[in-house]
Amino acid sequence: MMRATEFQELVDAAITLEDDFKQLQEEKRKKAKYEPRRRFSKKVKQLRNKAIKYCKIQWKHHPRGKPPGKRKKT
Repeated sequence: MMRATEFQELVDAAITLEDDFKQLQEEKRKKAKYEPRRRFSKKVKQLRNKAIKYCKIQWKHHPRGKPPGKRKKT
């Protein structure tokens, strides 16, 4: 069995870790208020641009030169 002093030391260490964690979370929240967040990661932007480029090429080779699915209402 554990001695009471050892148990109390473990409890104190756990409380200290919890307090440190809360303090870090609060600092992150404060920092996030002042720094703008990136909306998309670099990889997502590259994939999006690649997809747009591919669609433009496909539309260029379309018989009427327009994206498929867009028709005028009569």
